[in-house]
Amino acid sequence: MTVMMSDESLQTSKRIASNTLALFTRTFVILFINLYAVRLALKALGDTDYGIFNLIAGIILLSSFLTSTLAVAFQRFYSYALGRKDHERVRDYFSAGVNITLAASLLILIVFETIGLYFVCTQLRYPPEKLTTIIFIYQFALLSFLCSLNQIPYTAALFANEDIKTYTVISVLECLGKLSIAIIITYVPFHRLFFYGFGLTTVAALVFLLYLIICRHRYAECHYRRVRSLPIHKELLTFSGWTMYGTMSGIAMLQGSAILLNIFFGPIINAAYGIATQVYNAANAMCNSIILAFRPSMVKSYAEDNHAFLNQLFTMSNKSILYILLCIAVPAITVMDTVFRLWLESIPDYSVLFARLFIVYLVLISLNHPITTIIQSTGRVRNYYLSVDSITLLSLPIAWLLFRQGYSPASLFLAMIGVCLLAHVVRIVCLQHYYGSFRLSSYLAGFLLPGLFVAAISSLYALFAARLVGNEMLRLLLVCATSPLVTLLLAFAIGTTKTEKAMLTDYCKKLLRR
Repeated sequence: MTVMMSDESLQTSKRIASNTLALFTRTFVILFINLYAVRLALKALGDTDYGIFNLIAGIILLSSFLTSTLAVAFQRFYSYALGRKDHERVRDYFSAGVNITLAASLLILIVFETIGLYFVCTQLRYPPEKLTTIIFIYQFALLSFLCSLNQIPYTAALFANEDIKTYTVISVLECLGKLSIAIIITYVPFHRLFFYGFGLTTVAALVFLLYLIICRHRYAECHYRRVRSLPIHKELLTFSGWTMYGTMSGIAMLQGSAILLNIFFGPIINAAYGIATQVYNAANAMCNSIILAFRPSMVKSYAEDNHAFLNQLFTMSNKSILYILLCIAVPAITVMDTVFRLWLESIPDYSVLFARLFIVYLVLISLNHPITTIIQSTGRVRNYYLSVDSITLLSLPIAWLLFRQGYSPASLFLAMIGVCLLAHVVRIVCLQHYYGSFRLSSYLAGFLLPGLFVAAISSLYALFAARLVGNEMLRLLLVCATSPLVTLLLAFAIGTTKTEKAMLTDYCKKLLRR
C-alpha cells in the first residue's frame, strides 16, 4: 500500500536528499585526497614504517568503539529530544555528554599509558632500533584519539540539527591537513615516521578546536552547564553501554585482525592490510554519508510516532545505501589491480586481494545500518546487541584457528564475511520483534531480492565489459564509466516502486533546472 507524504514529510525527504548529496560529494573529495595522501605516505615511509604506523595506530583505535558508541548515543538522544521540541533537554544531554567524554578520556589515558604501553613494548614484532620512535608514535596516536573523543558532543549537535554543510567543510579541511602532512614528510630527510605522527596529531587538535568554536557560536545547547541529574547521565550511559558492546565487536574485528596478522605473518603484511583498510575506510565513509543523512529524521519520526514515514525512510535508506555502494563496489572490485598500479609505486603482497574482500564485506555490513537505526530509536538495544554482536565477535577466534591450521592471510576475510551474513539474519529477527510496523515480506520482496538481482547482473556486466578490452587503461575507463550507469538503470527499473520512480524523476528534473 502506498502512503502519501504530507508537506512536512516531503520537505524532510528533500532535505535528506540534499544532505545525502552534500555528504556524498564530501566523501568523493575526501576519497581522492586520502588516496593520494596514502600514496605519498607509503612512498615516504616505506613498507615497514607504514606497516608499523598502521599497527600502532590500530592498537589505539581498539578503543574507538568508545567514539562510535558515544556518537551514536548522543545523536540519538539529541535527535529524540529535538523531535519532542524539548530544547532544555538537549542542553542537559550536551552537558552530560561533555562530562562523560572527559571521564572516558581520563580512563583511556590511564589504561593506555600502563597496559597498552607494556603490550606495545613487549608483545609486538618490529625492528629493535624502532622502539623509541614507536613509543612516540604511540603517544601521538593516543593524543589524536583523545581529541576525536572530546569532539563527539559537538559533532552530535551538528547532526541532530542536520547541519551537514558545516560538517562537510570541516571534514574536507581535516583531510587537506592530513594531505599537507604527507607532502611535508617527503621533504624531511630523517625521522619521517616521527614527524608524520606529530603532524597528524596537530591536525586532530586543530579540528577539535574548530568544532568547539563553531558549535558554541551557533547552538545555544552547546554551552556547558553543570548537570547534577544522575538519571540523565545514567540514561546516556545505559544506552551507550549496550551500544558499546555492539561497536566494540566491529572494532575488534577490524583492529584485532591487524594484530593477528602481525603475530602470524609479521609487519610487512600489516602494510597490505593498512592499505586495504584505507580503501575500506573510503568506501565506508560513502556508506556513512548516506545513513548519517537519514538517521536524525528516522529518530525524530519515531519520537513523533510517525511510523508510516519512518517505514518509508527505512526503505529509502536501504536502497540508497545498497545501490550507491554497488555503483562503486562493482567496478572497484573488477579493476582493483589496475587502480592499485596507478595509485601506488610499490604494492605489498595481498593488498589487492585484501581490498577486494574488504569491499565485499562492506557491502554486506552496510545493510545493517538502517535496521540498527530503528532499534536504537526504540531504545531497546540490550538484547539486540547481545545477540548479533556475540556472533560478530566469533570472527577473530575463527581467523585464529584458520591461521593456526596454516591457511593464508586472506582467510581472515572469509571469517568476517561468514559471521556478517549470519548476524544479519539475527538482526532482521530482532527488528521484527521490537518494531511492530516492520514487515518481513515487504523487506524481502521490496528490497532484498531485487537488490540481489541488481548486484548479480551488475557484476556480470562489469566482468563482461572488462573482457572486451585488452588495453589496461581503456578497460579501466570502460568499466568505471559504464558499470555505475548500468547499476543505476537496473536499480531504477527493478529496485524502485512507481512512487519512488516518480519522486526520483521529479527530483532530477529540479536539479537539472537549477
